[in-house]
Amino acid sequence: MGKLFLLFECALGYTLFSRTQNEEIGQLESSVQEAMKNFKTFGKLVKLKSFLPFSSPEEALANATSIAEGTIHDTLRNFLDTNLSSMKGKKFELGVCDKTLGGKISEEFGIRCSTAQNIFELMRGIRQHLKQFIPQQKFTNLVKGQQALSRSYSRVKVKFNVNKVDTMVIQAVSIIDQITKDLNTFSMRLKEWYGWHFPELRKLVTDNYQFAKVAIALNDRTVITEEKEEKLMEILDDSELVEQIIKATKSSIGMELTPLDSVQVYALANRVEKLFEYHQSLESYLKEKMGKIAPNLSVVIGQNLGAKLIAKAGSLTSLAKYPSSTVQILGAEKALFRALRKNKKTPKYGLLFQSTYIGKAYQKNKGRMSRFLANKCSLAARYDAFSPITTDIFGRKLQEQVEERLKFYETGIKPRKNLEVMKEAQEQLKNMTFEQQQQLELEMEQDDLEELTEEKKEIVEEEKDDSDSDDSDDSDDSDDSDDSDDSDDSDEKDDKKEKEVKMEEEKDDSDSDDSDDSDDSDDSDDSDDSDEKKKKSIKVEENEKKKPEKKESSSSDDSDDSDDSDDSDDSDDSDSDDSDDSD
Repeated sequence: MGKLFLLFECALGYTLFSRTQNEEIGQLESSVQEAMKNFKTFGKLVKLKSFLPFSSPEEALANATSIAEGTIHDTLRNFLDTNLSSMKGKKFELGVCDKTLGGKISEEFGIRCSTAQNIFELMRGIRQHLKQFIPQQKFTNLVKGQQALSRSYSRVKVKFNVNKVDTMVIQAVSIIDQITKDLNTFSMRLKEWYGWHFPELRKLVTDNYQFAKVAIALNDRTVITEEKEEKLMEILDDSELVEQIIKATKSSIGMELTPLDSVQVYALANRVEKLFEYHQSLESYLKEKMGKIAPNLSVVIGQNLGAKLIAKAGSLTSLAKYPSSTVQILGAEKALFRALRKNKKTPKYGLLFQSTYIGKAYQKNKGRMSRFLANKCSLAARYDAFSPITTDIFGRKLQEQVEERLKFYETGIKPRKNLEVMKEAQEQLKNMTFEQQQQLELEMEQDDLEELTEEKKEIVEEEKDDSDSDDSDDSDDSDDSDDSDDSDDSDEKDDKKEKEVKMEEEKDDSDSDDSDDSDDSDDSDDSDDSDEKKKKSIKVEENEKKKPEKKESSSSDDSDDSDDSDDSDDSDDSDSDDSDDSD
């Protein structure tokens, strides 16, 4: 047996170990397990040959993704070329954990890869003692690297599932199937249970949902009121059928129900009614979801059957990758493997047998129709999975082809070729994309206009609020201004009157000065000095008397002015008299 190398990948990078002891340690699993517990003995079994760390977390994520998908990354390819190129022409074996990865390495490099049980035991020992094999400064980041890599890898997978929201469709169609089975069971039990009380109703009302609603409306058949008749009319919408039910209640051979029994029967009927309503809501939800996720597949084969195909394949992408032969027998795996095992004819259809097109075809054409329908379903799934535009144009064209092929099997009229139909679909798609762009532009313009109108409304409302506040402020200011204006007017009047008084005083002073000058020309210089002093003293006294009189009131200003004028005249007279005396 040649030399054995072990390829071990971790969060930090790739490691390559070589097995040093070749005798019989590899064949004895118990001895290998004993050696794994102690590093001293396990270190003699394997030895680290090479270690290549990842340069970045992105590179680690890319390598982990490629290993999970069973492909060889460029980093791993260069690592193997560098370390195993010198071993060409020699007998050696490479131990790996993943069989798919080992097969890819064997195809590309021509290296014999092994995934035997002893390889897994050696890998387990390497994982346990990796800290001793890798230097300490490189191992410190191993735990952090493992956590970061696991989070990023999980985030990528979750993000993939979020982008492909077909998981919601898978869950919805599974619940619908389960509720359908439960409804059939509950409806059968309800008919048997209520049939003991009113057996004739089972033949008159065949629909399970209507039977449950009628059982709730009637409850006790011996008591018939107008309200019950109205409820029956609303449920059945058939006056003749309602009359037949009322007649049957009077001549029924059923047994009477006790109050306790009627309560239980009513509860079961109510539960069945609610389950039917929930089933209808789920179907409407599934229809809406399929219209967004797989519109072409929904048009070709229907929402429910299309969702079942997606659920059976696992995802819309997986269904799109299947060939049409796999889609044809999808859902009939047991029959296929049984036929292969017993060398019998393989099944012609699986889930597609539920399609209306298969039911419309003759027995001899069912297989051909199933094959053609699987082909169109595969094309529709690929359009839905990989087309950037969500539209059902191709689905409608494929549906037309299926109908034409069905007519061809019946009448012999040749259908159109696939190339012509796809060209028509592409032309419609171009026109539709142009129309969609115009609609988007119009919607954008409408949104902008709505935003502008809303902004204008807000501005107008703010202006109204401001104007209201300004009006209230103006009213307050007007009141204050009126008061202030009144006070200002009174002050202005006082100022004017003071100015007038000053002007008159100045005039009087000028007149007195003229008279004094004329008198002084004749008098001596001594008498002039004394007269001037007297005049000044008299004027100062008069001014002091006038100032408090001006401040008392504005109404007395005129009288004071007249008095002042008289006083000034008197003063003039006195001055003139004095001047005469001096003369």
